[in-house]
Amino acid sequence: MNGKDTAAALKLLAAAFEQAPAIEVLKNRVEMGGVLSFDDIDPAAQPFFVALLNRFFPKRPIIVATPGRKIQETFHQDLSTWLSLLNQADASNALFYPDWEILPHESKLPPVDVISDRLDALTKLLLWQDEPTGNAPVVVASASALMLKSFSPAELRQRTRKISVGESLDPLDLIEWLEDQAYEPEAKVTQKG
Repeated sequence: MNGKDTAAALKLLAAAFEQAPAIEVLKNRVEMGGVLSFDDIDPAAQPFFVALLNRFFPKRPIIVATPGRKIQETFHQDLSTWLSLLNQADASNALFYPDWEILPHESKLPPVDVISDRLDALTKLLLWQDEPTGNAPVVVASASALMLKSFSPAELRQRTRKISVGESLDPLDLIEWLEDQAYEPEAKVTQKG
């Protein structure tokens, strides 16, 4: 079976799921709002199920809470695949929102990739909220990441600045703005010692 045949078969499978009576009950439950639990769904099938939910409700953001980082990574990878196969949605609709990986009392910064992933997820959610085009984002987060304080949408808007290719900026104005956002200039270390 080639890639096109696989995609067509998966679309038929999704269409068959849509006709199932249990799915109608589920759709009604989701339309009323609230939380869904996947306890009765095999863990390997959960990303497929979330992709189906995104297909049924393309304008509704979904947040998936996982118990830990490893499961979160696997879930995110599988969900990205299912989203692109079932919904013809961009796999980048699956957003990865990790835990800080440090304790609150530690004086060190989180890893750069964690900061980047969290900001990427928050800014994409904000962009979709401002201009809801295409399928809504699906956020895959660990439960501990969801309990941590983050930027409010208003604060994130205030602290975000879009710089386009070819745009001319006054370097001193940019430095001043970055310092207002709590960036601190640091000397670049090029050698040990």
